[in-house]
Amino acid sequence: MSLLRKLLEKEKARELQDQDFGPLRQIKDRWEGQSLSLWGVSGIQILIDAGDDGPSVEQREFFRTLREQRPDIRGRVEEAVSARAAETTTVRPIALRLSSLDIPRIQPHFTWRIWYDIQGEEHYWYGAEITDWDQIVPFTED
Repeated sequence: MSLLRKLLEKEKARELQDQDFGPLRQIKDRWEGQSLSLWGVSGIQILIDAGDDGPSVEQREFFRTLREQRPDIRGRVEEAVSARAAETTTVRPIALRLSSLDIPRIQPHFTWRIWYDIQGEEHYWYGAEITDWDQIVPFTED
C-alpha cells in the first residue's frame, strides 16, 4: 500500500449509527455526535471517550441510567449551573438549554461533564462536572 493511501485512510473519519447515541463520528480516540436527545432536548452534542469499537457497554449503561433512572440529577445540575451563571451573566431570566454531554471512559468514581447555553449570553458557556451522581461542581468557560 502506498504511503499516500495510508495517510488518506488514516485521515478518513470512521462513522457509525449508534442505537443509544445516534450518528457518531470518530475523531482520534473520541466519538462525537450532534443529534443526541436527552431530557426532552434534541440536537445535543455528545462526546464519548472510547476506542475504535465505539462506546462501551458501561458507557451505554451510564447513559441509560442518566436518561431513565436519574431524572433528579437534571434538576440538581441545572440549579447549580443557574446559580453559577447568576454570578457572571447579566441575561435575565436565566434560561438554560442543554447543549453538550461528555462521557469519559467508565471507571469507579469517574467524572462526567455537561454544558448549557443561555439565550442572549454570547461570552460564556456554563456547565458542571458530576462525580458519583451527587458531587456537582458548576463551572464557567469563556
